[in-house]
Amino acid sequence: MPEIKPTIVTTEEDAIAHLSQCQLEEWEIPKLILLDLYLPRRENGWHLLEQIRSMPGSIGKIPVVLLSNSTNRTDICEAYD
Repeated sequence: MPEIKPTIVTTEEDAIAHLSQCQLEEWEIPKLILLDLYLPRRENGWHLLEQIRSMPGSIGKIPVVLLSNSTNRTDICEAYD
């Protein structure tokens, strides 16, 4: 699928910076975010998700798919919420 141009960021700060830059520069916003829940710790993934959801306009409404190998029941329930 050549029309898909992935952007890979490795930290919570880089992700927020990229999304903020997309909004400020009026770049095309991402259509989907794949988020590793343990980025590198569980708290980082949840915190990033909260930050994305609190961003104004269409940035805060980007669909997010959480990825994890966690079998923790709390993680699974919170992810669906």
